[in-house]
Amino acid sequence: MKKMFCKPASGIAQETGIKPTNPATKKKPKTKKPASDQSTSGITGSFFALEPRIMFDGAAVATGAEVLQDTTTQDQTEIPGIDGETSTDATSTDSSDSEALWSSGLSLSAPSDRKEIVFIDTRVEDYQTLMEGIDSNAEVILLDSTRDGVEQIAEALNGRTDIDAIHLISHGTEGVLNLGTSALTTDTMMGEYADELSLIKQALSGEADLLIYGCNFAQGDGGQAAVQLLSELTGADVAASTDDTGAQELGGDWELEWQTGSIETTLVVNAATQEEWNSLLAETWRDAATGAIISG
Repeated sequence: MKKMFCKPASGIAQETGIKPTNPATKKKPKTKKPASDQSTSGITGSFFALEPRIMFDGAAVATGAEVLQDTTTQDQTEIPGIDGETSTDATSTDSSDSEALWSSGLSLSAPSDRKEIVFIDTRVEDYQTLMEGIDSNAEVILLDSTRDGVEQIAEALNGRTDIDAIHLISHGTEGVLNLGTSALTTDTMMGEYADELSLIKQALSGEADLLIYGCNFAQGDGGQAAVQLLSELTGADVAASTDDTGAQELGGDWELEWQTGSIETTLVVNAATQEEWNSLLAETWRDAATGAIISG
């Protein structure tokens, strides 16, 4: 089975119990805390059905319902914005074609007074189900699993401004967030991705939040250092998980327990989808001897 991935700086940690409000209500102004102010939080949320526009390179071509009705039957070569074709006839039954379609830069969006963007790594198991449960006011961009994910995010945000929140849904582990073929760590943040993070910072509002859903990203000293550094380099308040994110029966939950600053953005995946999605955003592999799926 193909392996899937989910597995310094100082700050003051303290216990909190933040329960963000529903994004359908207007977000109240907040006073941005210093990036060094870290605490744990229990971020949860409940939202409504996805009814966005579908865009390729900014051109609306279909409704969200039409595309999400059966993502396994889309033919990439027949969607507007891909190789100049204009037909939307969904005839292919090859799931690999579907993955190629979704990872080609598809963006879902809907009008809102808030600007929130959700980046989903297409290596995430059954990511289509997660998409169906995403707040309709958020824009969704799928990351090509065969390309550098950090670079894709920077490309998508290049030239944009005043983004209120970014959600990163991918596999993680302590201090490591896997995005496409890249890994975001303290070392790569200070090295090869310094320019990309600077560009991302320029796209964010002065009070932006960055929510990281990957399992265990904020776990331990290494994870908390990674969260703190990411906050400093992007200027955003960051929330991340200290344990497994995902299905409760697999040992996961949907709380982002660790944060820097003041997080007022709610989870972008609604409660019903949290219950339906049966996987974890953790590093997983198949035991060669027993065939069992192991995460950690």
